[in-house]
Amino acid sequence: MTIVKTAVPVARKTLSVATVAKTLPSGAVAKPGAAAVVSVVPVAVRAIKPRGLSATARIMVSTTQSQAVWFGRSASTANPNGRTSIPLAMALLRLPYDLTAKDNPLADAVLLHLEDGLERLRGDCQLRIVTVLDLLAERQKMGVTTPIVTARDPIELECAFGTPYHYMLVDALALYDSAVRHLLTVSMTGLLSSSQVRVIILGLTKDFARLLYDLVKMTSTLRKTSSEVSRTSLLADATHQKLLEDWEAAYGAVSEKVLSGLNRPTHTRAPSWSATP
Repeated sequence: MTIVKTAVPVARKTLSVATVAKTLPSGAVAKPGAAAVVSVVPVAVRAIKPRGLSATARIMVSTTQSQAVWFGRSASTANPNGRTSIPLAMALLRLPYDLTAKDNPLADAVLLHLEDGLERLRGDCQLRIVTVLDLLAERQKMGVTTPIVTARDPIELECAFGTPYHYMLVDALALYDSAVRHLLTVSMTGLLSSSQVRVIILGLTKDFARLLYDLVKMTSTLRKTSSEVSRTSLLADATHQKLLEDWEAAYGAVSEKVLSGLNRPTHTRAPSWSATP
């Protein structure tokens, strides 16, 4: 198996989170020496601009699978969810994170759903990495050292962060990229069949894409609700109670612990709340 790497110009290409690039068409293979073609989509540029404190970090990705998760893909038969890129998810994350300052339980539900999904994804990726390392350790006992494959010219992504969840998404992408590289290594060395590896990588990719799609969809619904929704109003306002019913019909029941404030996201803008039994 040959590792397909995205060729870049002589100077390293740095791609900003505010620049959503279109990669090669699905199934296409970059020709050796060809420069990556980047076309700017202005949709996420204004939305991703962080407010207040922010930081900039960089992440290196080696696999085409990670690039596909980052940039997303247009809607198609194979990808009916449409574009669910990480830059888009980062832009939308500001809304639920800001609404936690207003004690909005629906915003908490969005962030808790993201946290749970990322935890499952990290667990699956770590399991694959550990499995691969165990297989390589057995080969090491025979005196054969097998390095983990990586791209000769990895793509560098520059990210402007305004919330802790931005970092969590990028950390998940880094772990996913590592898991894919480990899996490709055992495929190249014949320790696992190519078909087995493809199925495993596809499963991880679908889980990541589904999580991003859920975030986009839930945030879109959250944007349409009243900005004055709070835990208090859900009990006193009939209109807000209807919003909760519609939300639960679309995304499942919001637990009593979330509604009461006993279960909150790890990171919020809310002050310290004292939950009363």
